[in-house]
Amino acid sequence: MMRGASLAVRLSEFASEPRARMTIFHFELCRNGQRIGPTETRDCPDCGMAFRAARDMIRNLRDEDSLPNGAREHTLRVSYVDHSLLFDLPFDLRI
Repeated sequence: MMRGASLAVRLSEFASEPRARMTIFHFELCRNGQRIGPTETRDCPDCGMAFRAARDMIRNLRDEDSLPNGAREHTLRVSYVDHSLLFDLPFDLRI
């Protein structure tokens, strides 16, 4: 009986461990290379998901039509937690 109990304890410890470590990314709205909005921080499992999150943010801003004078000079800057640049995604790519 003791053996089964120790197995249950080990299984419950395994279940409580995080499955994938998430990376923190910063997203900043920029115009002509200068930040013009607050920084939004999100956890994403990898750079591909950070790209998808940036693409979705751009789509939402375009759909809301909340950018003055169009989006020609706007980019969404994506950086790592230490603020090292990952990429700038231009709004006019229409992705």
